[in-house]
Amino acid sequence: SLENSNFIYRCSLATIKDEETTFTFRENIARTFMAIDPFRLEIDGEGYQVNRGDSCQFNSKQTVHCTGKGDAINIMITDPSYRAMVQFLELKPGEFITEKIENHHFYFVYAGDCIIKDFSFSEVLHEGDLITIEAGLNHARLKIMTEKVLQLVRVDVLKTSMV
Repeated sequence: SLENSNFIYRCSLATIKDEETTFTFRENIARTFMAIDPFRLEIDGEGYQVNRGDSCQFNSKQTVHCTGKGDAINIMITDPSYRAMVQFLELKPGEFITEKIENHHFYFVYAGDCIIKDFSFSEVLHEGDLITIEAGLNHARLKIMTEKVLQLVRVDVLKTSMV
């Protein structure tokens, strides 16, 4: 649960409804915040403008104030041997991407529809859908295709050897 922090990592779509807010303090959590809508963050008094696809990292000991309304991806990690990388992808009609899967990936469809497939499966994803792909499950290459504009968030969760 979020209250007990009994997770290694947690990924969520955060909808910020108030124009001014201070993020909730969570003990021993590293956070990655990726803007889908533009925000102004103040982390321990230092200001950052974050636009679509920009991300900031901070930890539970820092004070974070946010200005702006909208959506963002919020990744929380409790185990210091993990880290997260997040990317906002936008594909135009007829475009596709092919990726080699080497880690644990999450793909979240923010807007649009797509077909995601490899050698062993094919799946149609719609707005709001989430799919998890793990390396080692015969997902050597992944192809994502769309016939309309697609906005996709890719999250990689990596286990590092350094703590």
